[in-house]
Amino acid sequence: MNHELALSILKQLSSQGVKTLAVCAGARNAPFIHILEKSEGFEVLSFFDERSAAFFALGRARRDERPVAVLTTSGTAVSELLSAGIEAFYSNVPLVLLTSDRPKRLRGSGAPQTIKQKDIFQNYAEFIYDLDVPMDIRLSLRRPTHINVCFDEPLKTKHSQELYKFEIENVEKETQRSLFENEREDFEKSLVVVGSLTPSEREALKPWLEVLSVPVFYEVNSGLKSMNQPKDNQILGGEKMLSQMLRSGDIENVIRIGDVPLGRYWRDLDRLEIPTLSISSKPFKGTEKSRLIHQNLEEVDIAKFNLKPWDFHSWQKESAVKQKKIDHLMDTYPLSEAAWFRKLLFWIPEGQAIYVGNSLPVRLIDLVGESSWEFSGNRGANGIDGQLSSAFGWFKPDTMNTLIAGDLTTLYDSNGLWMSETLKRQNTSVNLLVINNGGGKIFSRIFEEKLFQNRHQLNFSAMADMWGWKYHALNHESEIWPEAGLNLLECCPDQEQDQEFWEEYDQLWQ
Repeated sequence: MNHELALSILKQLSSQGVKTLAVCAGARNAPFIHILEKSEGFEVLSFFDERSAAFFALGRARRDERPVAVLTTSGTAVSELLSAGIEAFYSNVPLVLLTSDRPKRLRGSGAPQTIKQKDIFQNYAEFIYDLDVPMDIRLSLRRPTHINVCFDEPLKTKHSQELYKFEIENVEKETQRSLFENEREDFEKSLVVVGSLTPSEREALKPWLEVLSVPVFYEVNSGLKSMNQPKDNQILGGEKMLSQMLRSGDIENVIRIGDVPLGRYWRDLDRLEIPTLSISSKPFKGTEKSRLIHQNLEEVDIAKFNLKPWDFHSWQKESAVKQKKIDHLMDTYPLSEAAWFRKLLFWIPEGQAIYVGNSLPVRLIDLVGESSWEFSGNRGANGIDGQLSSAFGWFKPDTMNTLIAGDLTTLYDSNGLWMSETLKRQNTSVNLLVINNGGGKIFSRIFEEKLFQNRHQLNFSAMADMWGWKYHALNHESEIWPEAGLNLLECCPDQEQDQEFWEEYDQLWQ
């Protein structure tokens, strides 16, 4: 029965578009392993760390726009998938959590490696199956699916040597119905904020956004931000500029397009009591009081939104002045972290795929960068876990890819480097750029206590050696940007210059 159950599930996964399986082999999922070892059709990738495997599967599902499965044994191994499941839930990623379990009769017994697996992902999985016999399953194409499979002894059967060929089907995207059916609405003195967009959403919305006679703030992952030649309605100066505009009382409406924005200003909207409308392909308002139009952004009826023109040019002028002062600060403190980011973006060739880790890197790249590259990152729950693994899953072969991450983020997912040999074998070149500022410096601007920062004096040369990466220590005079292979580049901003930069930066807004 184990063999028939495992084979039934694998056939259904292939028929619903699953091509890649991130596999963490163990005794309890042996029925799957025996079949996969003698099968064709699936891309089977081996992992020893379930959390890393799940985040890799998340990145691959985002890249390929199709479901990807992560396969585990029973017990606490299952719990390691939770973080990636949460990120997939809030990012609309079709991650398949395929967990093996002990027989149902042992539940509640405290038997070894027997935990409550059935509903462990109940808050984050759209479909949940708890199987000990074959049955039809359906995969979500926009959220996690949890398939919990109970196997009894013996775990190896006489059928395990047969060769199976799995035919992988293509998947069609699910369409989203608008949850907002009102007639044309007028909006006075609006501010538009553009979050992350897919390439197709970007092309559909760009003509409308660029002719609006209202201020527009483009986050860098929107793909529309321009620092060198700002658009006629673009607001510069970063999130601090938006906070100043919102506190002024001039803004009567905020229209969010795309994913939930990153900046602090967005979280302050409920407190400021400014009416907010979110238009997104993801079903999340982003604030407590925002209204939501949940719809495919390529099909939004633009005619429903009449954003009335208003004279915001004094704000646009002020934003440009602030941006010039920020640029001057980076010139004054060239070894500060912000100045390093500007220089690093100058080095990276246009058109590369760049994955940006959370915490300070994503905020800095939004302050100094523009959309000359293809950006990605885990922006659903905004955690720092699994960043390397997700990036390696998202990166494409036969091209150059760059991952920018902080030191603690890199340490936290160092097991993700397990995929180094796979990246080499698939001809996937990666520049892993580690911003090593000796701890979690983002907290130094919020809290006085050193305990928040997890200070350290580590460097990453030994990590590069361990996993077979070429190591490069960057300095301000460096002009190195490797073209191929696996390269770990370490950048260490000057702590004193960084502190002086941020002190003067804060004075700009007082």
